[in-house]
Amino acid sequence: MRINSNIAALNTYRQLNSANNGMNNSMEKLSSGLRINKAGDDAAGLAISEKMRGQIRGLDQAQSNAQDGISMIQTAEGALNETHSILQRMRELATQASNDTNTESDRGEIQKEINQLTSEINRVGNTTEFNTQKLLNGGDQPAELTTSTTGTGAVTLTDAVKEVTGEWTISIDTPLTGVKTVDIGGVTITGGDNLDVSTNDTATKQATAIKGILEDDSTFSENYTVVDNEDGSITIREKVGQASGSDVDLSGTDATDFTRTQDTASTEAADPKLTIDTAFNAGDTLTIGENTYTFGDNDDNFDFDVTIVDDKAKQVDALAKVLAKESGIDTAVSDGVDDITIKQEGGNGFTASFQVGANEGQSMSIEIEDMRSNALGLTGQAGTGSFTSTNTVTDGTDNSTVEAALDVSTHENASSAITKINDAIEQVSAQRSNLGAYQNRLDHTINNLGTSSENLTAAESRIRDVDYALAA
Repeated sequence: MRINSNIAALNTYRQLNSANNGMNNSMEKLSSGLRINKAGDDAAGLAISEKMRGQIRGLDQAQSNAQDGISMIQTAEGALNETHSILQRMRELATQASNDTNTESDRGEIQKEINQLTSEINRVGNTTEFNTQKLLNGGDQPAELTTSTTGTGAVTLTDAVKEVTGEWTISIDTPLTGVKTVDIGGVTITGGDNLDVSTNDTATKQATAIKGILEDDSTFSENYTVVDNEDGSITIREKVGQASGSDVDLSGTDATDFTRTQDTASTEAADPKLTIDTAFNAGDTLTIGENTYTFGDNDDNFDFDVTIVDDKAKQVDALAKVLAKESGIDTAVSDGVDDITIKQEGGNGFTASFQVGANEGQSMSIEIEDMRSNALGLTGQAGTGSFTSTNTVTDGTDNSTVEAALDVSTHENASSAITKINDAIEQVSAQRSNLGAYQNRLDHTINNLGTSSENLTAAESRIRDVDYALAA
């Protein structure tokens, strides 16, 4: 028997504390429903569980994102449904106007409704939005650039435009021999003169040589680019910004040895162009948009040192570098010309990316084209083609007329309008079809995300949640 140490009592006390701790742990788990309430309960399990929880919450938010994406798409598609209805009515009116039983006055009344319906298409395109984001106006438009100068220097800014550029293919049916002559776009090509027919004795070789002759002509190369098709033919394209609308003629005494075909013209957007007309001197300033640049001499405070940049060509190159470095403007300079092409982003369609996954890179993108009247081919420049002689269409947000509508005042114009409206209907149909496909993708995405979240939640529960039968 020991007096100072009661081993039996100590054992009882230890067992009591152990049972009490076990009961406390069980009560903690049973009351919280969790097997892991603190890192000490299962350190590795806690880390795995928290990672899974992050994934689960990400998947659940991705489902919500996808549902918001569907709402955005349905907003755009609903607006285009109205555009479709308007176009169908316009087609009906154009068909009516093409019938010569109508008088000039009758067609005038039809024209009024055409004008208003076209303006309404603009209104739909300019005002349809989701969460303050415009959906149908082609996305952010390029910022308008303005310039001003002080001093002797002078510049010209050519605005961004959309032009129809022509394309022609010239095929050599019979290679030129001797002194045979052909004229292509105003450039005369003569065998034995500027075309060596002794070495260039095949159609393929002559096409390559003719390409070089055309490119050496400064007037021709300023307006056209030439592509050697390497099959005895060349393709000539009008340069954007230089499009004249006139044909590249094929003439001359031996033009019958060649065949010219005109391919479908394409509409391209030309970027703004800044031309230095007169070189700047010290003390001159140039303002482009909101930025002002100063010309000086041998002073680091100036943007340009005119003692070095002393002619137009050098100033063009220096200005392009300054614009790119200090203003972030994307520029391009062509050899031998005194202008800078200013690249502008925007206006190519509304784009959006939907985060439809729990991790980086798990997104899908959509694009909605410009669905306003001009983009659909329903308006144009007054007095040209089959459009009205004056501006009759507004942008839908005020009463200022800014565009000319399709003209239905004659049988011919009204018939042409039917074709243009048909094209617009097809364009809207294609966009609605894309939107429907986007929506279907998101529907499947939501289902997949729900399944993933459910299964991952079950796995996380097995790690984190308590088994009441074992804990009781």
